[in-house]
Amino acid sequence: MTATPGKEVGDILLKASYQKEEADIPAGFAGVFGRIAEKYFQRHGDQSDALAAIAAKNHKTAWTIPTRRCARISASILS
Repeated sequence: MTATPGKEVGDILLKASYQKEEADIPAGFAGVFGRIAEKYFQRHGDQSDALAAIAAKNHKTAWTIPTRRCARISASILS
């Protein structure tokens, strides 16, 4: 998907779910994840801070991956 335009990647990822079982959930996998988080919060209380910390750590880690670093360098050269 490296050469696929961002909007198209987004459309593809929004369809990433088990269509039959999750067809009633809007926004594809993002909606499925949202529903899972919602049910978890109902059971264990609001854990938004923990999810934000996990997302931040994952984002930081993603930038250490060599191919991602190359993309960042390429983007800075092209801009």
